[in-house]
Amino acid sequence: MNLKKLFIYALTVLLLIPTFATAKTFSDVDQPGGFSWIYKEVSYLADENILDGYPDGTFKPNKPVSFLEVSQIMFKVLKPSSVEVSEALSAYGSVCDKYDVPEWAKTAVAYMLKRGAYTEATLNEAKRLNMINGSVYPDRNSVTVYIGRALGFT
Repeated sequence: MNLKKLFIYALTVLLLIPTFATAKTFSDVDQPGGFSWIYKEVSYLADENILDGYPDGTFKPNKPVSFLEVSQIMFKVLKPSSVEVSEALSAYGSVCDKYDVPEWAKTAVAYMLKRGAYTEATLNEAKRLNMINGSVYPDRNSVTVYIGRALGFT
């Protein structure tokens, strides 16, 4: 089964799975609150360890997704093997260091480089635009391209 079919199948299954009360919650996304419309999805993705939220226990649903957060989410969705992770870090760890990728995102960014979702030019531009330090966020078009490349659609 190719990656595109697998992704479509997984997405379909995710949409059909009933959601139960979950253990992992965020203080700013709760069932009766203002973001109740995303409660089930955010809770499910948090329980699947795809979304972590922030150290203070919040999800920050109004905050744009950063360049590094996109990397981390795609890394967790793709679930690379330990061999793939080791290969990515061996091949691209120094590139991550060159562009000041923080330790918490280094594995994910190295893996995105390995998959071809990013190039060194992507990191250079992200650093130049202050996206590595999180003070500037990527636009929706760029995020779509990164995800598409990571999933092998391009």
